[in-house]
Amino acid sequence: MKLAACLLASLMVFSAGALSLDTKAASHPASAPSPQSSPKISKARLEGKKLILEGENFNIGAVILINGKKQKTRNDSAEPSNVLIAKKGGKKIPAGSLVVLRVKNPGNPASDDFGFFSGLTVTLDDGGKTINVKAGEKFMLLLKKENFIWTPTILDPAIVKQVDDASIIPGAQGIFLAVQAGSTSLVAVGELPCHRSDPPCLAPALGFEVNIVVH
Repeated sequence: MKLAACLLASLMVFSAGALSLDTKAASHPASAPSPQSSPKISKARLEGKKLILEGENFNIGAVILINGKKQKTRNDSAEPSNVLIAKKGGKKIPAGSLVVLRVKNPGNPASDDFGFFSGLTVTLDDGGKTINVKAGEKFMLLLKKENFIWTPTILDPAIVKQVDDASIIPGAQGIFLAVQAGSTSLVAVGELPCHRSDPPCLAPALGFEVNIVVH
C-alpha cells in the first residue's frame, strides 16, 4: 500500500509539472519571423550586352524584369546583395528606349518600378554646349536642382520634338526626338513653387540652354 501511495504521489507531481510547462509554452508562443525587406534599385547601367543593377536587399536567386519580362540573372560574386547582372539584358533594351526595371526576390514581392533610359542624357552640366545627334536619335532632358520645376521649350519643333514626358524617371523633363537635319536650341526655365503663388515670390528663376545640331 505504501509503495502504491508513493507511486501515485509521484505521478501527480509529474503531471502538475507537465501542466505548468504546457501553460508557460502557451503563454509565450514562438515569435513569427520578421518579413524580409523588399529589393530596391538605386542605379542601372549598360556595359555592352550586360544590364547591371545596383541597389539593396537582392537575395540569392533574385531576377531582373525588363518591362515585366524575366531575364536570366545572377548575383554579383563580390556584392551579391547589392549588384545584379543580366548577361544579355542589354540586348533587350534598344538604344534610345525608356524601360521599366524591377527586381523580384524568390517568394517575395518585386521592387518598385525603376525607369531607365538607354540613350543620351542632357543635364545641367551641358548648359551652353552644342549637342550633336543623328536624325532619328532620342535623348532625355534631366535637369535636377532641388525644389526647382523646369519647363523646357524647343525653338524649332520641326528639327527636334518632345515625344515622351519620361515621368517614371524622377527629375526628368522628357524624351526628345531628332526629327531631321538642322539646328535648333532647347531652352528651359527653372522656377520655385513660390514663383507660381499669388503674388509670386521675388527669388530669381534659373535659365538653361543648349544648341542641338542634327546630322
